[in-house]
Amino acid sequence: MDIKNYFRILRALIAYYILFKTRFISLYFKSNKKQFVKKIKFYPKKDSIMILNPIRGYPEFEKTLKKTNFNILIHNFDFEKKFFSYLLPLNKKKFYHYTSKNVSSFEKFLISKYKESLQVYLSFLKKNFKIKYIIVFAIHYKSEVFWDEISNDLNIKYLIYHRESQYASPKEVNFTKKMLRGINPFQGHRIFVYNEIAKKVFVESGYVAKDKIIVNGPLRTDKLYKPNIKTKNNNIVLFYIFGTGMGLGYMTGQSDITHSKFKNFGWNMLLENTYKNLFKLAKEFKNYKFICKGKYSGMIMDRHFAMEKKFGKTSNLIFTSKEKNYEFLKNSKIVISFGSTTMFEAMILKKKLLIPFFNEPINKKYKNNVPFEELSKFKFVKKKENDFYKSIKKILASKKNFNSDNKIYDICIKKYLGFNDGNNEKRFINLIKKDNFKSKY
Repeated sequence: MDIKNYFRILRALIAYYILFKTRFISLYFKSNKKQFVKKIKFYPKKDSIMILNPIRGYPEFEKTLKKTNFNILIHNFDFEKKFFSYLLPLNKKKFYHYTSKNVSSFEKFLISKYKESLQVYLSFLKKNFKIKYIIVFAIHYKSEVFWDEISNDLNIKYLIYHRESQYASPKEVNFTKKMLRGINPFQGHRIFVYNEIAKKVFVESGYVAKDKIIVNGPLRTDKLYKPNIKTKNNNIVLFYIFGTGMGLGYMTGQSDITHSKFKNFGWNMLLENTYKNLFKLAKEFKNYKFICKGKYSGMIMDRHFAMEKKFGKTSNLIFTSKEKNYEFLKNSKIVISFGSTTMFEAMILKKKLLIPFFNEPINKKYKNNVPFEELSKFKFVKKKENDFYKSIKKILASKKNFNSDNKIYDICIKKYLGFNDGNNEKRFINLIKKDNFKSKY
């Protein structure tokens, strides 16, 4: 342990014994009450829902939560991170390192002091803002570790709407099960996941009891079912760009391992040859706009411009990382995607979907890493590069609209997104209302 970490541990213990143990910290909390939460909707006589780490999921949930009969509070995420790093100085990388069943005695001691400090802080928030629920958007954010346990101790209902729960490959399933078996079980009120696959992973690992986990799909897709939604088969070929390290266990902050260190591992050839064919087709079909949509800019955008340089720029093939209200998806004639939930969003709108599945996905080396490999039996999955090219060309050259296989689409949507009815928001709100009613009587 280096001198810096000794200093951080000493600082944490001084803060605990002088400020939290004596409750002097309450004076600071009272005088700075406004900085801890942002009131989106607040009436003093009503109970509140508090959101942690809002950037991760609140934009998707904002309108939904406002439909509940609760105050809406946004917790100060910068303060949350500082509270965690100052008072739990264990210098660990992942959330499961903190909740591991095998932490040392000294680490257990520091964790116990952190929990006591967190209880003082959360008690203050509950008392001053009438907090009934806390909502977070994944199980694995470090700064939220132990909030489930302390919330339970204080009779606050801690909910996780786990938004990253497709578990699309055998490796991802096995890794998650192994990781969850090694940590302490969930002590909050409920976990929501997108599908039965995720529910099975969480329950079989022992992380959560069966009666505490609920399957409900992504709220954002509900808008795709609205009766007034207008979809057109316009002149757009939409390519949802995939990261070359997607599902392979590497992280660069953007789920994309295009860094040269990993250039011989990942979906590199698949991405390059997908681009190659799209550039070729864009030059053949100038009347179509080819939109390459990245989840982020950064490395994904850099990779796009490298492809542009390699295969020759054309004005009707562009990159963007922004899409409002599914505007491209709604107006596309063809959707191209690999390993992403955007495939199922295209299915909801009954769009013509093509999945490139050549190069690495058919290589035995990646057998346990391929996301949604079971889809490969369907005709819209192209295992040969030439078939991929010819299929797109045939659709673009034809004036007629090609029908999608709605029965297969329905099966896929229900398997990976839980439901195919557009009622995810309604179910979530009803569950909150029903749960709140039970707690009153």
